[in-house]
Amino acid sequence: MNINHASLYSSVSDLRKSPTRIIKEAKQEVTAIFNHGDLVSYLVPPKLLDELLEMKADKEALERIKNMDLSQAVDVNIDEL
Repeated sequence: MNINHASLYSSVSDLRKSPTRIIKEAKQEVTAIFNHGDLVSYLVPPKLLDELLEMKADKEALERIKNMDLSQAVDVNIDEL
């Protein structure tokens, strides 16, 4: 079962016929793309994609920090640097 996370949708056929129209009608909203009733892709506005990629990078950084080996860590006073 496909879960659609977009309020707008289009078909692959319509997207092929007129990609510019579909993009303009989206008005910076996420658009689900269906092929024969199956969800196959999303059109995502650049600003939202940037935000999602930044959130992903933050999550990955937090995961790396959580998994760091601190056994060799040294306490440092920032005023002494």
